[in-house]
Amino acid sequence: MTNKELGSAGEEIAANYLMRQGYRILHMNWRLKGGCEIDIVAFKDNALHFVEVKTRTTTFLDPLHAVNTEKIRHVARAAYQYKRFYGHSYDTRIDAIGIVFRSYADYDLHWIPDVHKSLTDYGYTYRH
Repeated sequence: MTNKELGSAGEEIAANYLMRQGYRILHMNWRLKGGCEIDIVAFKDNALHFVEVKTRTTTFLDPLHAVNTEKIRHVARAAYQYKRFYGHSYDTRIDAIGIVFRSYADYDLHWIPDVHKSLTDYGYTYRH
């Protein structure tokens, strides 16, 4: 599996997880010129959720360690451009999902809602 395929698999798993939690997926892999990129844009409870997904095949390093302050700033800039592009004024949340992928039937998913509030508070873990 290539890195691109692994990333796509992780994003698909993350989107399915969010839908099971009651989120509506608006976009996946949304891009705008100038480097703005968002893995998943979802909507729930009158808020837009901009979700960064990191997928790895090993537990050697938690995938969420790649979601640092710089990455969150990048997602926040992209979220601003997204809202401006579509004219949305909804509340904004930046979430992160880390996935350790072994197969589509065997993976660990770790979700941090509102990741920008605390980079050290690892929200919810889902074992599949």
